[in-house]
Amino acid sequence: MNTEHKPSNCVKQIKLLRIIGDKTIDHFNEEVREDHWAHYRGAFSQNDISSLFYTADQLEADVDSSRISTDSIDVFTNGHLVRLGDLQHKTGRSQLAVLIDQLRQGAMVRVRDLQNASQSIEHTVRQLEQLFLAKCQVNLYLAPMGGAGFPAHFDITDGFVVQCGGTKDWTIFEDYTDQTQLPSADTPWEPERYKPLGSGKSLVMQLGDVLYLPRGVMHAARCTDEHSLHLTISLESLTYSDVLQSEVRRLAHDIPVLRRRIPWSWDGKDEQLTEALRDQMRTLADRVEVGPALETTRRTLERSQDFAPGTLSQALTRPS
Repeated sequence: MNTEHKPSNCVKQIKLLRIIGDKTIDHFNEEVREDHWAHYRGAFSQNDISSLFYTADQLEADVDSSRISTDSIDVFTNGHLVRLGDLQHKTGRSQLAVLIDQLRQGAMVRVRDLQNASQSIEHTVRQLEQLFLAKCQVNLYLAPMGGAGFPAHFDITDGFVVQCGGTKDWTIFEDYTDQTQLPSADTPWEPERYKPLGSGKSLVMQLGDVLYLPRGVMHAARCTDEHSLHLTISLESLTYSDVLQSEVRRLAHDIPVLRRRIPWSWDGKDEQLTEALRDQMRTLADRVEVGPALETTRRTLERSQDFAPGTLSQALTRPS
């Protein structure tokens, strides 16, 4: 019989709500989400970090056992990306030995899609998906004392930064050149176009702190007096654009004219075609529904909750 005590999903969700401080989900969705960044100090205890999120000890064990695939580990040295697998191939050493060596040389380490390697993170992700009605993905970032992070940039997904070890200095730039609101996945990052204005707002992330960053908010981070281990939990929410694109594809099955070619030509009669396209949009306006897209999203999130605790060997060897 398995005597290990694990909190129920309900208890876990209540604890995970601390990721938005003392706010309710409704308040967060209506007053903060997508519009404002927020720093929630001391949201989680050390025990919470160990049970809900991730620690350096867990990382060491998962790298040493190869539970974390070498292909999912990136090393950043002097601003250059190197795959850990390439470094390991050159040296012939274990991936843990190569990782430790790179950290000693001041490199920053990123583990992509941590939820695919850690059962506890996978469980946490599924609870967060229920709470925020969004697909979640987790990256881990580990940097040594004095290690530089990425230069000022913005992300194309909303995200929570959870400080799981050490500290990190962050700067939030609320103004930058050619500022973009809610960038999407196809928004290119152009460093010569987007440049921070002013010195920004400085803050220190300490163990258990949470930083919420909407997509499009420019930020930079670096370690000073301590190492840093944090998780970035991205939220991929269903947008109006997603629903409209889905509806056009769905309705194209029922409306033959949507499947016709557009009769364009080299001499250009764009104005007429534009008006014809607008006529089609007006036709669609009376037929679009949000239901089909929402149902697809619900099924996706429900499938992600179909989580069997334990392992196959436990199921075969232990009585229920």
